Amino acid sequence: RPPPAFRPARAALAPGLDLVLSPAVYRFDGSLVVSRDGTVVLGLGMATLVAPSSGAPALRVLPHVAGVRLAGLLLEAAPLSSAAYPRSSLLVWGEEGDPGDPNDPGVLSDVFFRAGGTPPRDRRATVETMLRINSGNVVIDHVWLWRPDHLSLREGEGADGPARSEYHPVRGDECRCDVALEVAGDDVTAYGLAAEHVLGDMVRWEGDRGVVRFYQSELPYDVDESYNGVSYKVGEGV
Repeated sequence: RPPPAFRPARAALAPGLDLVLSPAVYRFDGSLVVSRDGTVVLGLGMATLVAPSSGAPALRVLPHVAGVRLAGLLLEAAPLSSAAYPRSSLLVWGEEGDPGDPNDPGVLSDVFFRAGGTPPRDRRATVETMLRINSGNVVIDHVWLWRPDHLSLREGEGADGPARSEYHPVRGDECRCDVALEVAGDDVTAYGLAAEHVLGDMVRWEGDRGVVRFYQSELPYDVDESYNGVSYKVGEGV
């Protein structure tokens, strides 16, 4: 079943309606924008939102919007030009300086991010920072941010050694991503957070009073001794 067009989905969110996405790969030419308090965006069967090729995020939550719930989604990078790469993201939540609402925080549940590609043999998908949380009082509940370490072999492509007979190890600028998660908001809490294989820092945390209950990460394999990224970086003065 073809996915719905971008305009009807965006039009549903504009007046504050909740949005339920059936299983499909959705390719939009702009961002879905959440602008009303209490809005729910729910994906069924791992509904996949592919970010636009402009570098804009697939989803954007505006600042000073309380009680937003995003759940059950897979957000995926698209091939970008070199001009579109800087500041590109898959999801941007609010803006710096927005304290959020401690009595009605935003929640991100069972949402997964990847700089892989659909189909999986597409190695051009890129994004600078997968997830940016700029507002305060946001709860992360089971989020995995993944730059692939391997992809399916292309038709006719040979294996890279006997131990890698079924996949292609990602190298260099393939599926490029510099940062998995960047947190600028205060009072952000993560109950389950995983970040893997990006080419810079996995997590950059600049907000005050952040709490992380469970964290898992894996550094990239396709780097050399010049690699200077870290798994979890807390800003000075935080």
